[in-house]
Amino acid sequence: MGKFMLPRPVLERDSSGPFVRLRFDAFSVSGLWVSEFSKREHEHGWPRKLPKPYYEHGEVRVKDLRPEDVARFVEALREWVDATNEEVDRLRLGIEAQQREGEDPRLKFEEDVAATERTLNELFSAD
Repeated sequence: MGKFMLPRPVLERDSSGPFVRLRFDAFSVSGLWVSEFSKREHEHGWPRKLPKPYYEHGEVRVKDLRPEDVARFVEALREWVDATNEEVDRLRLGIEAQQREGEDPRLKFEEDVAATERTLNELFSAD
């Protein structure tokens, strides 16, 4: 499964005050992704004075958002989604490594060498 890319949201007026709600379709995400996204809700680092997003019924949602804060919210949410995608990738690699432990050691060595090559490429790509 590929990385989740934040789609254009549905914008709704919030009848409780001068707020809007945003709903982002997220039906394609895995249970692991939802779990990691939801864990972030309890972490620090979300911009002050912005309501936190949450996952519900196949959507990433936010309520009580002031219209003038929508752009700042979307940028913060993109960073949150990117961090969630990275953590899910890291976890999947760990799960796959555990599953491979019973495989042929030569195959595992070849995969480790390929992973090391990718790491070196990343480390030296800016040079």
